[in-house]
Amino acid sequence: MRHLYNKLHLIILLNMLLTGCSSLPTDPDWRFGKLLTPVASQDRLSVLVFDYASFEEMDSKELEDKFEVVKKAFLNKNRSEDRIKYILLLTLPGEKFYDRNAALNLLKEWPEIEQQKSDIISFRNVLITRLEEEERMSVIADHLSEQLKLEKQRSEVLQRKVEAIKAMERKLIRRNVQ
Repeated sequence: MRHLYNKLHLIILLNMLLTGCSSLPTDPDWRFGKLLTPVASQDRLSVLVFDYASFEEMDSKELEDKFEVVKKAFLNKNRSEDRIKYILLLTLPGEKFYDRNAALNLLKEWPEIEQQKSDIISFRNVLITRLEEEERMSVIADHLSEQLKLEKQRSEVLQRKVEAIKAMERKLIRRNVQ
């Protein structure tokens, strides 16, 4: 009886598994991220985060076009959402419009025209902290790079001195041999 009970559970489990697998998309280009789309009832911050995620899927040309559209919207309307989209685009690394300092200035000089929701204020503070930390890390990396260059130069000078000493020793040995 127990053996039959285990087989029944296995059949039910396999049936559930097959039902679940058959409902998956068959498109080979399917990505889980495409299932995540903002719903109209979601808050403004969620929509902005989804927009930012969509930026990562765009190629450089699409991003440049999107950047120009968002920049015009920001300059014309100066709404919080447009400002954050513009800032997020400015912080995309590797793009020709990347400008961390401009993004940081826009975040710090936030106009107090409209009352902000706490989630937007918190997100703004997180972005400020992130960009300031990036700036600190950039300064540290530049400093370490400069120190590395100095140490490399010092090492090359010492290597030349070692080679000069070896040459003098060889010269002395040759003179003593003759």
